[in-house]
This record gives sequence, structure tokens and C-alpha cells, in this order.
Amino acid sequence: MDAVSILARAAFDGLSLTAEPAGKLRLRGPSDARARWLPMVRAHKADLLRLLAEPEPTQRCPPPLAPETEAALVRWLDAINETDAQIRAEFLLSCRRDPDGLSGILRLAADRGMVPAPPVPAPAPPAITCGSCLHFRADEVGDGSGLGACGIGAPASRRTPALWPNAPHLCTDHEGTAP
Repeated sequence: MDAVSILARAAFDGLSLTAEPAGKLRLRGPSDARARWLPMVRAHKADLLRLLAEPEPTQRCPPPLAPETEAALVRWLDAINETDAQIRAEFLLSCRRDPDGLSGILRLAADRGMVPAPPVPAPAPPAITCGSCLHFRADEVGDGSGLGACGIGAPASRRTPALWPNAPHLCTDHEGTAP
């Protein structure tokens, strides 16, 4: 996990991390969350200090978040009672920089009922075989167990490994099974 992700995910747990003089880090927030995050913070101390010390370069500024995403993150910050404007801005910026961290934060917020759950992707269609399709025409040469043809010329039949009777693949035109 990189320093930006650590800052974002720790903030999601209600923690704030600041650089102190003499190369020290201050971790503030609930004691149980501090105990969970302290080993990670120690392991990445140098990277975190570097990140917290660097000014924000405008030329490397990541693209803005979608308005509904930023609104969800602001609701999260409100729910954890984070009122410090600088921490809120840093948190939103880290979410813009780290898409994986952002996804994780939004999933956690959805699990806690703070934002709508992301749509569940439709399951992939099951793999089928041409040999189990009513459109499959077995090879007339030999014993009929080799390469065949699709009776309707389905688009999937033009891709390998289609048309081998027992090779699994995806075909939206598959119809029933023939014994």
C-alpha cells in the first residue's frame, strides 16, 4: 500500500495523520483504529513524511471526482465528524489520486449504509459447447467428432475454440441441447 492509500484509508477509519517537527508523525483518532494502523504507519513512515511535506504540484493534479462521488465522500467525512478543512481537502485529493483506495472507501461506506451500494455486475453467461447446441452441424467426414459448423453462423462460431463439439466458450445464440 502506498502513502496516499494509507492516508485515505486511515482517514476512512476516522484517523488523521500529520507531520510534526523533527521527522515525527502524529496519528489522531479512535484508539482501536490507531492500534490497527500504527504498524502500517511505522512501516511507511519515510514515505508518509515525504508525502505530507510536499506541496501540491498543480501540474500533477488528478482529474476531479464525479459530483455524486464527491458528495458521497463528503457525507462520509461528515458522518465521522471530520471538520478540519485541510484534512478534508487532503482526503478528497487522495481519493482522486488512488482509484483503488476510492473504490474501497465507497464499498465500506456502502456497507455502513452511508452511500448507495454500487450496482452488482450481471453474472457472466455460462460457458457452453457447440456440441450441445441445436444449431451445431457435426462434421460429415470421419466419425463426426471433429470440427463442425454452426447452422445459423453465430458470431461466436467464428472464434477459436468454437465449433469443436466439446470446447467450452461463450455464445449468445446457443439454443437448447440435442441428445
